[in-house]
Amino acid sequence: MNKRILSITILGILPFLSLSQTNLELLPTYDPAAYAAPGNTVLMQADGKILLGGEGTGFGPKRLLPDGSLDPNFNTAVQNFNYLLDHSSGIYAFGNGATRLGQTGAVNLPIANTIDYFCYNNNTANSGNVNDVLQLEDGSIILVGNFDRIRFNAGGGSFIFVNSIVRLQSNFVEDFNFTLNTGTGFNGEVKCITFDTINDKIYCGGKFTTFNGNYVDGICRLNMDGTYDATFNSGSGFIQPTEFPTRMRMMNDGRILISGSTITNYNGNARSQNLMLNNDGSLNTDFVTTDTGIIEDFYEISNDRMITVGDAVQYVNSITGVSVNNSGAYGTVFLIPGSNTQPNMHQYSIQKVEEGIFLIAGTFTEVNGIARNKSAKIYMCDQDPNVDLTFSGGVISTDFIGDSYVWQAWDPTDTYELTLTNNTSSTFTPTEPGMYYLTSTNGACNFETSIDLTELSVSEMDQTSFTIFPNPTNGEIKISNLAFGSKIEICDLSGKIVKTASTEDSSLNIDLTSLNLGTYFVHVTDQNNQRTTKRISVTN
Repeated sequence: MNKRILSITILGILPFLSLSQTNLELLPTYDPAAYAAPGNTVLMQADGKILLGGEGTGFGPKRLLPDGSLDPNFNTAVQNFNYLLDHSSGIYAFGNGATRLGQTGAVNLPIANTIDYFCYNNNTANSGNVNDVLQLEDGSIILVGNFDRIRFNAGGGSFIFVNSIVRLQSNFVEDFNFTLNTGTGFNGEVKCITFDTINDKIYCGGKFTTFNGNYVDGICRLNMDGTYDATFNSGSGFIQPTEFPTRMRMMNDGRILISGSTITNYNGNARSQNLMLNNDGSLNTDFVTTDTGIIEDFYEISNDRMITVGDAVQYVNSITGVSVNNSGAYGTVFLIPGSNTQPNMHQYSIQKVEEGIFLIAGTFTEVNGIARNKSAKIYMCDQDPNVDLTFSGGVISTDFIGDSYVWQAWDPTDTYELTLTNNTSSTFTPTEPGMYYLTSTNGACNFETSIDLTELSVSEMDQTSFTIFPNPTNGEIKISNLAFGSKIEICDLSGKIVKTASTEDSSLNIDLTSLNLGTYFVHVTDQNNQRTTKRISVTN
């Protein structure tokens, strides 16, 4: 251990990575054990709470607290939805309609122009569906899915005719000019939508072959006003109607990562489930995934590394598409799929919670053999998952749940290492001032942190269970507040036992006049083998 370096131990480096590479590990303090609904859609709230849910009969969105437990103050009757949106006017659940929820889950009364339901091919209520939602910086939203008309104002509003795409202003009023520019819209279902913030372009993917009379096999690009962008050339695109994208995400450099379980080809080029497009619609030939499984979502760590989620959670080189995990140096977080209620929709997502910690959500039931219902938190070993130390009542402790703990310490002058005993639990009782270090492990990750107790006095250390009086002493001492059946050992600084005693009483007198002047340790062990140590000084 390097007592000067308090960063987390790095497990390895790959030559093509710009950042050090480490394992992904499951965060044990997050456990959504009570959650049983689908996890197709997730919404992180500013206070750390998590709204989770998705398509499934009888399932409505649930809100989880930051530790994964159910929020007892949130309850809603809403069911069967594909997307959750946090809007300035409330939380919206989109599916075959749009429902506005309050912070307790109660269904709010519709505001003006609220969508009643979506239709497809007829006027039957709820026969259409919203698959994906794009929220823009100005508060407006674009809805895509499988619908050809929308009815506004519950209980008798009028229809507007839109083919699988509509833009609503921030007050949920239809953007008429956008609808006018989309014309006849799509001739099939739109599965996904994403936005290029660099060039202000809108990308749509799904089961369609035309947009407003233009041939586009499964993918097209629109301008911000809803007009078709002919400069994006996808060629023959995807093999419709059997192959289509279900997820599209923008890379920071403007490339587009596309995935779909049915994809085998793009514009005549063989690609399995995943592909990367350049900004002009051409295939990015540098990016080829052969060992990652499907990639449904990702978070970019650097310009050449990302964490992906799909069949597994893993590091992938964002330039080449190669799974970094498969080099053999780093562990993949494997997901065990649960029931899939939407085989032609995306199933997984990843969102950053805080630096180095990520929330993954989907249809899985296990993560690396550990039960996790539809969501889990993972962290990178090159990030510290809040391994903090506190000193209270004479005890140093950490609330980090790990596999093992080792304490070490150096004297206040930093010249020699202190001899510690009982130093392999999450708490430690210091007996003298110094700099104390904890090395904790979780899976393959090692973490180091420290606490400075160099300025504390002996009296500040001695705040735990039993007491010694007088201390310092020149003769007999009395040890009080002892547990029944306690055993006492007094050791010198070398660890040699110089006196022993035992008692069934709560106090005991021990004569130390035969000991040389100096510092000694008093170890008290109770019947449960719990050991507490304090320091005593023998003086003239």
